[in-house]
Amino acid sequence: MSSQEGTNVGMNVLYATSFNVVSNGVDIKVTLHDSLPTGNLVEEGAEVARVVLGVLAMSPQAAKDLGHLLLDTISKMEQNFGEIKTPYLEELKRTQAAGGS
Repeated sequence: MSSQEGTNVGMNVLYATSFNVVSNGVDIKVTLHDSLPTGNLVEEGAEVARVVLGVLAMSPQAAKDLGHLLLDTISKMEQNFGEIKTPYLEELKRTQAAGGS
């Protein structure tokens, strides 16, 4: 799907705040999660539930195409708006700088 295509009426849009990726050599699965409060947000230490929104399963070929398209899109966003930082990438940089893998 290209960014030029219109939005489908009735399409479910999932807004995920986290995800897991697993593969088994045959396919790749991305599990999408969101975090929802379970109680009073005003309370300190309020618990948050991690809710599975859905699972995207695809062939390695489709995953490779998706990965390329995502990297290209993020690169263009960073050119326009500046670097996008994430806790995962910051930790990865620290680990690599320290000589880890």
